[in-house]
Amino acid sequence: MRGEAEGDGRRAGSACHHGRVTGRPTRALVATVVAVLLLGAAVPAASAQATAPRRSAPGEVLEHRRIPAPPGARAWQVVYASRDEAGDDIAVSGFVVAPDGPPPAGGRPVVAWAHATAGLGDGCAPSRGPAPVDTVPWILELLDAGYVVAATDYAGLGTDGIHPYLVGGSEGRSVLDSIRAARALPTGANRKAVVYGHSQGGHATLFAGELAARYAPEIALRGVAPGAAVAAPGAFIDHTIDRFGDVGFLVMGALGYQGAYPEIAAMRLLGAASADQVQALNGCAFDIMAAFEDGDPRVVFGTDPGAVEAWQSRVRENAAGLRRSVPVMYWQGETDWLTPIDEADAYVARACRKGTVVDYRVYAGADHVSVLDAAHDDVLDFFASVLGGRQVRSGCGD
Repeated sequence: MRGEAEGDGRRAGSACHHGRVTGRPTRALVATVVAVLLLGAAVPAASAQATAPRRSAPGEVLEHRRIPAPPGARAWQVVYASRDEAGDDIAVSGFVVAPDGPPPAGGRPVVAWAHATAGLGDGCAPSRGPAPVDTVPWILELLDAGYVVAATDYAGLGTDGIHPYLVGGSEGRSVLDSIRAARALPTGANRKAVVYGHSQGGHATLFAGELAARYAPEIALRGVAPGAAVAAPGAFIDHTIDRFGDVGFLVMGALGYQGAYPEIAAMRLLGAASADQVQALNGCAFDIMAAFEDGDPRVVFGTDPGAVEAWQSRVRENAAGLRRSVPVMYWQGETDWLTPIDEADAYVARACRKGTVVDYRVYAGADHVSVLDAAHDDVLDFFASVLGGRQVRSGCGD
C-alpha cells in the first residue's frame, strides 16, 4: 500500500517532504481538524476554503517567485486563483517550469502534471519541498521537447483550507488553472495543452479532461494521460480497506469531502479517533497510513460508511467517466496492487459509453509504481501526437 507515495521525485512524483513545513504553524491545521472532524462544522463548507484576496480570474497569478530550475530552464513557485465547489475564489499553489530563451513561432505547448497522494499537511505540497521540479516525472525530457510544465499542489495543500482529497471538480480546476497560470507567466506558452497524472493525479487528470470544455474553453486541451488512476474513489477506498485493512485513504477522503460539501461538513466524524491519530492528519501520506493502519472503518463515521448516504452519494458523483472527455490515453499496470486493473476496466467501459475516445494501455508485469517506467515512451509519444494534431486511436469497441 506504500506505492501511492513511494519512489523518488523523478519517477513517482512523491510530494511527502517531512520536516519542511513552512508558512503557517502546523497547529493551525490541527485545530481546524479537531474543530471540524470531532465537533462538526458550524459554518458552510465553502468557508473552510481560503479565498483569494480579491475577486480574481481563475488562473490569475497572485504571487510568484523564482525557484531552482534545471540548466537551460526557468522555474517559478506560484500562487494562483481558482474556484471551490461553491464557485468562490480560492488560492492554489504550485510551480511552473519553462525552457530558457525565446519561444518558437507559435509558442510552446503546456504539459500539466498532477501528483499522487501526498497527504493533508501543507508541508506535503510539492512546491514546498527541497526540489519541487524534481517531483515531476520525465521533467528533463519534457523541457528538451520544448514544453512548458505546470504542476499544481491542489487546493488546500500549501494554501489555506482543507485539501479536498479525491474531489474531482476541485482537482480538475486546480490542474486547468495551473495551465492558465503558466500562460500568464513569461513562458512563451500557447493555447495547446495536455495533462498527465498518477494515482490521485490520475483522478485529477481525468476530471481536467471532463471539465475543460466548460470550465476553461480558451485552453486547447488536446488530450489527457492518466496512469494507475483512482478512477472511482468509492471502489478505491473499499479496495484499500478490504485488501490492506488500512482506513487512511477513507479518513483523508472523509476529511476532504467534509471540506467541500455542506451536508458532510455538518457531520461529526472521527469521534473514536485518538489524539495521536488526529495529530497525524496534519502530516503526509505515510503518517496518516501509519496512524490508521489496521483501523476500523467505523472509526470515521461511527457506523458502516456504506450506510451514510450523503457520503456515498458524493463518492459516486466523483467517479470519472460519467461525463464526456477530451481524448484519453489510460496507462495501467497489470499487477497494480493499489489501483487494480478491474477499476481501470470499469472506467474505460463508463467512458466509452459516454463517447470518449480512450486509448487503453495495459503493461504486463507493471505495478502501481513501475508503470511509470513502463508507460514512459508511450505517454511522451501521445503528447507529441495529439499536440501535433493527430487523431487518437480508440480502443472502445475492441
